[in-house]
Amino acid sequence: TLTRALVKKSFPEIADSAIRYKPMKSDAYFFEVKPSLRRVVSPRGHGPMTVHVNPLALDGTLSNKACEAILAHELSHLSRLELTGEKGLLEGAWANTLGKVINDGKSLKTVERRTDLDAIFRGYGEGLAEYREWQYPRLTADALKTKKEIYFTPEEITAISAAIVKYPELKAVWWKRPPMSLEQVTADISRFETGNSAD
Repeated sequence: TLTRALVKKSFPEIADSAIRYKPMKSDAYFFEVKPSLRRVVSPRGHGPMTVHVNPLALDGTLSNKACEAILAHELSHLSRLELTGEKGLLEGAWANTLGKVINDGKSLKTVERRTDLDAIFRGYGEGLAEYREWQYPRLTADALKTKKEIYFTPEEITAISAAIVKYPELKAVWWKRPPMSLEQVTADISRFETGNSAD
């Protein structure tokens, strides 16, 4: 399957996971990868992962490149749980509960943008931008606004992908502090172009 091939190619750290598929119904989400309860309770333990797929994503309009890229984003969540153990799990819990209340979604935004960065750094930037372009027309106005706020837009992804080829040092800078807007992306790039660190 596409997911298994993607794990083998880019996510060897989670290669032990059995993969299950389930349909899901949503107006805002098209793919989600979730670990088993056993893996969450003991992150470094073995356990299956479930790929939830919205049937709307299977209408033949989503390219394999875009599908692979959004799966890379989802697998990155599981990878970080595998590699960081409880720290990664706590980060996710904070982002999805208390962080959203106290910081008006900023913690969730940081987590999701760092996850986007992981997919981009692994070589899936072009496909991820294509996926977002496919996704946007299929969202409600409210969901579209939320997606553009929390995740990187196609314009941001394209700028980041080009920049890290020219300035690989930006990877460490952005991993530590994911840019929160296209303006911040371009400002960081400009500082490197003029010989100043963005950090």
